[in-house]
Formats: sequence, structure tokens, C-alpha cells
Amino acid sequence: MKSFCSPKTSQKIMNGVFILSGVITLLILVTILGYILVKGLPVINFEFLFSSPIDAGREGGIFPMIISSIYVVFIAAIIATPLGVGAAI
Repeated sequence: MKSFCSPKTSQKIMNGVFILSGVITLLILVTILGYILVKGLPVINFEFLFSSPIDAGREGGIFPMIISSIYVVFIAAIIATPLGVGAAI
């Protein structure tokens, strides 16, 4: 079966499609992150970061969640480090 275009041409077309897909994906990501930053930055302050939540989490800060995230990262690193070293050997 004869193809409509040469392999070089089809490769250039596919490269263009992949680059366009990547650019569209990055634009969507930047749009979402920009929206979050524009809407969220006015609310983030020292009190929000370092106070505990009150009224069942409807008000207050996120300090306990930050500490919990640090604990989870620390425990994951403790578990993953020996596994990674063992896999590398």
C-alpha cells in the first residue's frame, strides 16, 4: 500500500502535533495555576499558615495539616530510601 506522504513528512507532522499538544497542556496548566494564585494569594497570611483550624475547619489556619504533611514525607523517605538503595544494588 502506498502512503500519502514520505516518512520524513509524516514525522514532521507528528512532531508538530506533539508540540502543539504539549503547548496546549502547558497553557491549561498555567491558566489553572494562575487562577488559583489570583484567588488564593489574598487569603494566605501568617495567621492562616500558623494557626489551628476552628469551628470544625470552617475557619482558622492550616498549621496541623502542614505538620502532618511533613510527617508523611519523612515517613515516606524513611521507607523509600532503603528500598531505592536495595533496588540500585
